[in-house]
Amino acid sequence: MNINPRWLFLLFLGCYPIFLLASEAADTSGFIRIQARSGDGIYSLLRRYELDQHSCNFDQFYSLNELKKNAALIQGRTYLLPIYRYTFNGRTIRSTIGVDDWDLAVTIQSYNERMYEQGLRPDDFRNDLKLWV
Repeated sequence: MNINPRWLFLLFLGCYPIFLLASEAADTSGFIRIQARSGDGIYSLLRRYELDQHSCNFDQFYSLNELKKNAALIQGRTYLLPIYRYTFNGRTIRSTIGVDDWDLAVTIQSYNERMYEQGLRPDDFRNDLKLWV
């Protein structure tokens, strides 16, 4: 599934109807999968991954996981996060996702580094070539 980079840019600026991304194709294989921990709710899960600032992330989470709003999460069950995984080309983030915006690339790099530092990513994107956007 190839996601339009313009939509990615708009998502980082705020909420954009992200449902357009999911409706392009039913393939969800590019999205990050995680297991719910004991005591996780949707808000706490999205907050852990810094996705709680925009309501579109909640809407996309519900859509990706076919959940009703305010549904409870089940410990140990795998859920899709509204984070798309690109294969990093080893050169630049901009060339990997097909955008020219330097600030967006820096934001994506910083996000990936924070997720690694917090232990939410198993490896640095420059090593495993998996870029989270």
